[in-house]
Amino acid sequence: MVAFQHSAWSSSARDGTLEIALAGDIDHANADDLFERLCLELQDVPAQVVVVDLSGVHFIDSSGLRLLLRSKSSAEHCGAAFVLRGPRPQARRLLAISGVADHFTTED
Repeated sequence: MVAFQHSAWSSSARDGTLEIALAGDIDHANADDLFERLCLELQDVPAQVVVVDLSGVHFIDSSGLRLLLRSKSSAEHCGAAFVLRGPRPQARRLLAISGVADHFTTED
């Protein structure tokens, strides 16, 4: 795991799928750094699917929402599908009240 301010990141790639696990808080203090890391991963690992595991994320604010939207756009620009795995109730609520829940494929 790579540590960021208030959060951690780990990733693995297998069979065309890039899996990124986030943990901790995603907010204004770290969202831009996390996005930069995702862009580097997308450059280094050709993937047909990018799965972002949010099951370890305890808090996400509007900066984190922006991170997810930008990440989805970047993945799709590279030709990859984008999936959110295991978002907790707070993250699901943020997606819903922001009106973007239907923009994401999610899995438990």
